[in-house]
This record gives sequence, C-alpha cells and structure tokens, in this order.
Amino acid sequence: MGPTAPLSHGKTRRVLRPAYRFFRTGSLAKGGSLITDTKAMIDSYLLTPTDFNMVSDGSGGAIIAWASEPANTHSTANFAPFTIYVKRISADGKLLWDKSAISTGDNWEILSDGSGGVIIAWDNFKPYYKALHDDYLCLQKIAHDGTRLWGNTGVTLVTSSPFHPLTEQEIANHVPGMYNRSLPTYTGTQDIITDGDGGVIVIWEEEGEQNTNQVFAQRVDSQGNPVWTQST
Repeated sequence: MGPTAPLSHGKTRRVLRPAYRFFRTGSLAKGGSLITDTKAMIDSYLLTPTDFNMVSDGSGGAIIAWASEPANTHSTANFAPFTIYVKRISADGKLLWDKSAISTGDNWEILSDGSGGVIIAWDNFKPYYKALHDDYLCLQKIAHDGTRLWGNTGVTLVTSSPFHPLTEQEIANHVPGMYNRSLPTYTGTQDIITDGDGGVIVIWEEEGEQNTNQVFAQRVDSQGNPVWTQST
C-alpha cells in the first residue's frame, strides 16, 4: 500500500528500555479521596515508564498497552521482539479483557477510538540476523468489549525493504557489513493521532540515502482501510 508524499526530513531515534515493576494500586475519586486500596498486578515483567501506554476508556477506567520480555532473549543470537498486550481496567479497578497477546514487536502506541476502545500501532518486526530485522508497521482496533475489529492479527500498513546478503556489486562498491537493504525504507518509527471519525492518521519515518530520513502520513478509516492515495 503506497504512502502519501513525504512531509519532511528528520532523524530516527530508538529507545532502549531498562526495567522496573508496574502495578495498579487503586483509584481516586474526582475530589481526590481513595475509592479502593486494592492492588491489581498488570504483569510481573520488569518495565520502565516508557514500556507502557495508557489512555482513558471514557467510562472512568483505563486501557493499558505493555510488553513482556521475550522468553528467548538470552538463548538466541537474534534481537527478539517483545510480546505486546492490551488490557482494560474498569472504573472500580477490575481487570477486563483476556490477556491474550496482540502481537510481537516493539515501538507500540495506543489512542482512544472515542467509543471505549483503542487503536494500537506497532512495529511487528521479524529478526533477520542479530540486531538486524525486517520491519512491518501494523495497526489494530479493539472495541470496548475487547473484540479485535481489524482481524485477529491487525492490518499491515507499511513493509520495510528486506535485508539480504551483500551482492557482488555491493561488495565492489564497498558497502560496509555483511547485509544490506534498499533505501528508502521504513525502520520501525511511527506515531498516531485520531482522525476524529473512528479511524487514525499514522505518521512514520523512512530511512533514505546519505543519512536522510523522510516522514510519511496515511489515514486509515474506521474499518481499517487506507484512505489517501499515493501522490504522483
């Protein structure tokens, strides 16, 4: 699916995450008095504040997206993806929705869909070799009752150029390393805002030649379909 024309140029920034433990420890009434002092553990994985996103569910509760450390982190030479979860917490602190994973990947973002659900965007990357990976910008919309509205695995909006071993021509041209992929290409960096009509506007970066980056945008409607056609 083609993107729109590039918006601007910039630099890609990747964040590595240290760890700590995340709990929900009760909720406060509007005036500040404690409603409940119970504790509901969302996950036992050690996280940092950048490892989860939270938005209002519009009914006094919240919807949280977080990720757990890959089980094979220390048993593979490849950089393994996180397992991404989304869960809703009611106004009285009850954990809603089942804890089945949304997907694997990294760099996830969520926003409210305006109807008690959320839209989530993430890089569903696939390890290639060590720290190298092919990147897939994916989206999912989840209804207020936890139903996945854009298919079980979501929709793929952008796919990176695949990595490949250096060709003879690339070696002759003194391309460094052992592997390469063609440019421009999506590299796993994106952001999302609502379109105000149950859909989302997605912004992402693509790495270009000579250390330049381009920024693209695409609108996805409430049914998960790209709206804007590629500019000529």
